Amino acid sequence: MLLSRKGATNGIPIWLLALTLGLVIFRVALWAGHSQQVPLKFVNWRPYTELNTIAKAQSKPVLLYFIGDGSPKTQMMDDIVFSNRMVAECILNDFYPVIVPGANRFEGEERRFIRKLYKKYLVVQVPSLVVTSPAGTEVSHTNGFKPSAQTYQFLKTVKEGPRIKEIEETDRIPKNSVDDSADPHGDEIDVRPATTKSIF
Repeated sequence: MLLSRKGATNGIPIWLLALTLGLVIFRVALWAGHSQQVPLKFVNWRPYTELNTIAKAQSKPVLLYFIGDGSPKTQMMDDIVFSNRMVAECILNDFYPVIVPGANRFEGEERRFIRKLYKKYLVVQVPSLVVTSPAGTEVSHTNGFKPSAQTYQFLKTVKEGPRIKEIEETDRIPKNSVDDSADPHGDEIDVRPATTKSIF
């Protein structure tokens, strides 16, 4: 390096080089740590086994999240959509969130119960979101991965729409007072496990 008449260098000072190198190393380490970080989870999904207590405990509609036995699109919903603050707040404020896994993870009564849920709500693709009344009557559903904005719009439309209020009113009417002529054989699907009393 060349020294000037006052003793200063015309080149880059060593402390500035060290500082720059230190910042670059810090940024690379921060980026590497961030890329491996688990995304934040804002939605506290309740297990499907709590479905039998929902009617007594909640007056909110139920949001069933069918995840199957795991798929990349389910992981995308978890990482992208349910980590979105607007979507998460909408779910936590307006719905009772329940997660329903795939039946293949279980045996016996649990497996039959989960399969009946999939059948009752006609879930053929995962991930799927199904909104029901607290009594288990389906209000609306959506299949497959949907971006955050589309999921948020779906949830708000269902919550603020007239259909949910109509269904909740219908659910309050005692079953005995409903005209049985529409279903003379009584073929209503009961998705309760034999050992568990459930509203679903």
